[in-house]
This record gives sequence, C-alpha cells and structure tokens, in this order.
Amino acid sequence: MPAIADVSLDVAAGERRLIIGPNGAGKTTLFNLLTGDLPRDAGTIELFGEEVQRLSTWRRCHRGQAPLAGLSREERAQVKSLIAAIPRETTVVMIEHDMDTALDLADRITVLHYGSVIVEGTRAEVVADPKTREVYLGH
Repeated sequence: MPAIADVSLDVAAGERRLIIGPNGAGKTTLFNLLTGDLPRDAGTIELFGEEVQRLSTWRRCHRGQAPLAGLSREERAQVKSLIAAIPRETTVVMIEHDMDTALDLADRITVLHYGSVIVEGTRAEVVADPKTREVYLGH
C-alpha cells in the first residue's frame, strides 16, 4: 500500500489549509514529499504553478515550519494569534492535532486516510462528514 496515493491539493493564494487524519494517514509523508525530504515515485509537485521537485528543500520551504509542535496550551494560543495575524496574501498549509486551535485557523481542511484524500471542505463540511467522524473524530 502506498503511503500517498493520487493526492492533489489545490491551495489558493492566501488560503489557510489544514491537513488532518489519524496516525498513519500519510500527513507527514505528504509534507516530506512537498519539502523534498522524500523523493517522489510518480507525479509532480508544484508550488504556485512551478514544478519544484528539482529544487532543494530549503528553497521549497524557507517560508514555513511546523508552528505548534511540542508547545504548551498557552504557547499554542500565542502561536495561533501569530498565525491569524499573518497577512492574508501569505498561504499557510499546516498539519495539526490540536483540533480546537487548528480548526479555528483553517479556511479549508483536507482529511487524509491511508494515503488518500477522503474529504476536503470547510470546517462545517468536514466536521459533519460521516467519513471524517468515523476515521478521525471517533464518532
């Protein structure tokens, strides 16, 4: 089974996109492919319409990092405020497990499960989706 299978993300400029999914869904693998830490087996990786698979990792991701990893609740609230203050012309794509924090920041959410996108939409659409509740939210 591939770690990532036919994933296509179309993220608009200025969008806040959240990637969620249960452990083993492929979130970290997806980011490692995007950053160049893992070589791709097939397909293309494009940022702003430019193929970037030949670019170095630092050239791909010099604008981003994992902002909430390992932080206390208070620190997460501070970082949430900082992310919310990022100018809207700056695109933010993030993985986060603290759903209360992350859902408030996201314009759109992509749910991965076994390496595939199972749901993509707004917070209301994703939270209401039966597949999301089953595989990620535990309902």
